Amino acid sequence: MFEVQKDFIILALVIGFTLTFFLVVLEVFILIFIWEGTWNYNAEKKRGINLNNLISDSSGDASLARFQLLIFTFVISMSLVLIITSSQPPAFPTNIPDQILGLLGISSTSYVLGKALQNQVKNQDAQSTVTSENQSSNSDS
Repeated sequence: MFEVQKDFIILALVIGFTLTFFLVVLEVFILIFIWEGTWNYNAEKKRGINLNNLISDSSGDASLARFQLLIFTFVISMSLVLIITSSQPPAFPTNIPDQILGLLGISSTSYVLGKALQNQVKNQDAQSTVTSENQSSNSDS
């Protein structure tokens, strides 16, 4: 029986190291794509992740809802990492406070509502443009 437990421990370590190696390689590739897309920009090269418009909307203006979602996500994720690593032994918390989930929900909802309002304004502008063009074409004839 002792040998089986020892084999499972070795298997768990191998799987853990393999997953860690895979995640490190994945993170390195993502950082390379961010580097090529943002700082090493080449119009002919269609590869990379461009972060220039990370918190801006489609018109290029800064979006407070996107910025809020980005900051809340980073703050809450870093807090969760701190909570996990500070316990001895490191472990995922048994419960996440409702206030944290509420803040994430409010932030996500404000982003979604901002996008919905932005699309509604865009659709109203497009409809008013079409209506004014129809009225001008009717008055010309």
